[in-house]
Amino acid sequence: MLVAAAAVLAALVIFPLASRPAEPPLSGIPAPSGTESPSPTGSPADPTGAPTSGAGGLVWREAAPPDPEPRLEPLMVAAGDGYYLIGGYRHGPDGDDVHLEDGYRFDPAGDSWTSIADLPQVALSHPYRMTADVVGETVFVHFVFEERGELWAYDTAADSWRKIEDTGESEYFASTEDGLVKVLSDEGSSRLLLLTDGDHQWEDLPELPMGRRLFRLGDHQLGYLTLDRVAVLDTTTRSWQTPSEPGDVLNHDAYGVDGAAVFVYPPDSEGELMPNHKYGLDVVTLVDGTWRHIEPMLTDGGLGSQIGPVTGGWIVISGNLFDPHTQEWLSVPAIPGSDYRWAVPTAAGGSQGVLTCFPIRDIDEDEPQHSGECYFLAVP
Repeated sequence: MLVAAAAVLAALVIFPLASRPAEPPLSGIPAPSGTESPSPTGSPADPTGAPTSGAGGLVWREAAPPDPEPRLEPLMVAAGDGYYLIGGYRHGPDGDDVHLEDGYRFDPAGDSWTSIADLPQVALSHPYRMTADVVGETVFVHFVFEERGELWAYDTAADSWRKIEDTGESEYFASTEDGLVKVLSDEGSSRLLLLTDGDHQWEDLPELPMGRRLFRLGDHQLGYLTLDRVAVLDTTTRSWQTPSEPGDVLNHDAYGVDGAAVFVYPPDSEGELMPNHKYGLDVVTLVDGTWRHIEPMLTDGGLGSQIGPVTGGWIVISGNLFDPHTQEWLSVPAIPGSDYRWAVPTAAGGSQGVLTCFPIRDIDEDEPQHSGECYFLAVP
C-alpha cells in the first residue's frame, strides 16, 4: 500500500465484509445514463469528545508513543501486521530543528512499540521528504531533496536497510504485490520499470502515455487516469487493459481499494487545519466498469481532514470510512478529548486498522500544538 509523509499522503499507505473478487475488471461495462447516490449510513459521533463508538462500534484506544515528545513529519506506514514510525524532526530549545534518525514498530495485538534500525545515512540535505511503497515485507522509501533523491529498501523481517539507487526529479514510484514500479516521465510518454522484491534488476513494462499519476488499484493492479478514463496495468501479466468509459473526474485525486477506483474532490490539503473537507466534497467511484457519484457523509469524522489511508476494504475520506464496493459509510468517532477540533498530521492504514500519532488537538488556538499521543482504531 501506498503511503506518504509530506507533500502527499499514498502511500503513503490501509473486516467483516462479504467475500468479493480481489481484482474486478474496470472495463467493458458502459457508464450508466444517470448517477446513483446511496445514502450514507452510520450515526454522527458524540460532539462532546467523550470516548464514543461509530455506527460499526469503532472505538479509539490510546497507544502510548515510543517517546514522550511529538515528532513532525515522520514517515508512518503499515507493512504486514505491524505499523512503522520512522524519522521526522522536532524543534530544539534553541529554535533549530532536530532531525530524528530512529524508528519504531507498533504491534497492535500487544499495544507495544519496538525499536528498529535507524534511518540510513543518505547523501541529501535536510529537510528531505520521505514517501513509502510497500511490497510484501519490504518498505521502499524514496528520500527527496529538491531535484535529487535516493531509493532505499527497508526489510522489516531482517530489520535492515539497503540502497537501491540514486534518483532524479522526473522519477516517482508505485507498488503492487508483484514489485515496485518506477515511472520515468518524459515529453509525450512515461517509461515504466518493475523491480521485483529482492531483485536489483529493473524490467521494462508497457509504456505509459502522459497524464495523471499512477495509483495502486489492487494487489496486482495499478490505475492510471488519462483525461476522464481509467486504464489498468496488470503487473502480473505485464499488460494494459482496455480503458474504462469516461467519467466526470478531471480534477479529482485517485485512490484504489481492492480493485475499486475512488476519486475525491477537493483533494487532501496537507497542513490545512480544518476538521474535514465536507464542504464541496465530491466522491466518485468506478467499480466493475460502472461510474457512480456518491453522496458524501457530511458529519465530522474522527480522522480529521485525512483522505486516502486504506484499511481492509475501507478508505478514509474526510475523517470517516467508506467502502466503494458496498457504497457504505462508517462514521469514525472523535479521539477522546478532541471534540472534533483537531487535525491529523500523521496516519497509516493497515490490515488491522488505522494508527495515528501526534494530532493537533485544538485548531482554534492561536498557535496550535501537536500532542504527544498515539491512538489506534481497530477495524474488525
